[in-house]
Amino acid sequence: MISGIIPALWREAAGGQHDRISTGWLPDFQDPQLTALVHEAIAENNDLRAAAHRLKATRENNIRARAGRLPQVTAGTTANRRLNGSGSSGGSPASSYGM
Repeated sequence: MISGIIPALWREAAGGQHDRISTGWLPDFQDPQLTALVHEAIAENNDLRAAAHRLKATRENNIRARAGRLPQVTAGTTANRRLNGSGSSGGSPASSYGM
């Protein structure tokens, strides 16, 4: 049995039967002041803020790490033009292009 001060309306579940615990427990209290205090505590909690930043950094590092496994494409072009022949009397121009 639980000892200490217990509110008069509180009762223990019969025979070990317990209701399922809500994962969205805060709205179950229907108390706007409690909701505001919990949200403030979460927002001002440096440990939670630091954990959120570490989580964000880890996600970004994973994106960068996976990027190295993606195929890479490179492309380039070249162009040359020269005058074939001898001397200054002329010759035929030659052009070459490549990719």
